[in-house]
Amino acid sequence: MKGTECPTSSLRWLVDRPIWENQWPLPHDKLVALRELVQEQLDMGHLEPSTSPWNTPVFCIKKKSGKWRLLQDLRKINAMMEGMGTLQAGMPSPTMLPADWPVLIVDLKDRFFTIPLHPDDRPKFAFTVPTINNAEPAQRYQWRVLPQGMRNSPMLCQWYVARALSGVRKRFPDAHVYHYMDDILVATPTQEDLLRLQPQLLNALHSHGLQVAPEKVQQQPPWKYLGVKILERTIRHQEVQFVQSVKTLNDAQKLVYRIEPSIDVTVFITTPDLHPTGIIGQWNDDWTDPLHVLEWVFLPHQPHKTATALFELIACLIIKCRQRCLQLMGADPSKIILLVQREEFDWSYANNVSLQSALKGFSGQITYHLPSHKLLQVAKNTQFSLRPKSSQEPVQGPTVFTDG
Repeated sequence: MKGTECPTSSLRWLVDRPIWENQWPLPHDKLVALRELVQEQLDMGHLEPSTSPWNTPVFCIKKKSGKWRLLQDLRKINAMMEGMGTLQAGMPSPTMLPADWPVLIVDLKDRFFTIPLHPDDRPKFAFTVPTINNAEPAQRYQWRVLPQGMRNSPMLCQWYVARALSGVRKRFPDAHVYHYMDDILVATPTQEDLLRLQPQLLNALHSHGLQVAPEKVQQQPPWKYLGVKILERTIRHQEVQFVQSVKTLNDAQKLVYRIEPSIDVTVFITTPDLHPTGIIGQWNDDWTDPLHVLEWVFLPHQPHKTATALFELIACLIIKCRQRCLQLMGADPSKIILLVQREEFDWSYANNVSLQSALKGFSGQITYHLPSHKLLQVAKNTQFSLRPKSSQEPVQGPTVFTDG
């Protein structure tokens, strides 16, 4: 099996004693299928004979296609190993791909079965192929690759593929290389750059034993990646039917654009029904549609406090938008547009700690008039004041106590 020269990290175990769980009997048809599947995995180098003191049951299920699938009950094994967490907090957003950059998408084939398991951990994943009536000694095997159902297989997969791609990232620092599990997307400024990068990418994957599914290599638009359809300048959800007339925020959310590198990124803060909503986007009067939405940002439907002042909600939304911009592009937005009066904002900024914290370290521009656009019209007729109807100093008048 190729790739064994690049082993993964070893697992950490909570116990030193072996875990042995007896193999249960299997009916004849499933036993025949199990033996055939085991032989296939042996021929491909995914299994090896074992004399391990560890054992967990295996079984087969029939898929809708009629083919059998080999499964191993690893629940007790998973409970005895330390979790490795995750290397990625979420999926990469394709909206950060510069518009008109050529794209290449590669899908890895059987990713777990092409990633080697550390030699020290192989005996822990041993299993037994039973016999009928104990007619002969049972055959025992252990995995040489990441087992399906092992709790740390996804993390090790992320780590291993990232290691294979590290050289490509260094040689092509201007390229956008997105990797999530077995889905790899590469975008470059020019088609010539992509043609130079592609063979080096495939060689890097092959040298680590990773197999590319040829039928899933995408070189022409529309590109499909992580549930979205990528066009030269826009991003669309694959299964969404678009509504021509935009009447709700849900309608507006269904179409977002790819980023234009030459245009500043702006955060638009709207307040439909006094529930602040953020838009991370770009504005250019020369475009047919001057507003390109990169991502919508919402606050939780249920606030943490029973009665939260509007300026506190706006502060929370600004923080969330700035954090999302840092995640997407590693920088603050160039501008924040708020639908407030300048004097209202100045008063709130001077008197509210939440707003001061939200804008701490922000060096961009703050403006107070939303441009004219149908997606921003929901905020046009909203009139509000950021000043709370309370006083920080005692006021003259009777003191009243109430019991709620």
